[in-house]
Amino acid sequence: MAVRPGGEDEVIVFASDRTEADDLRRIAPDGADFSRITTHSGPPAYIEPSWSPDGLVT
Repeated sequence: MAVRPGGEDEVIVFASDRTEADDLRRIAPDGADFSRITTHSGPPAYIEPSWSPDGLVT
């Protein structure tokens, strides 16, 4: 899980296998804006998101 602090721009990104695929999802701390941000179609993989200095998820 990776948290980007910053007031209105604060967002949590986490790995989820909710659809039987390892995808990254994002959600606001208040539960709003839940969405899938990747689509992984390969074999299961360990994913640990982090924020780069320019604000992108790596």
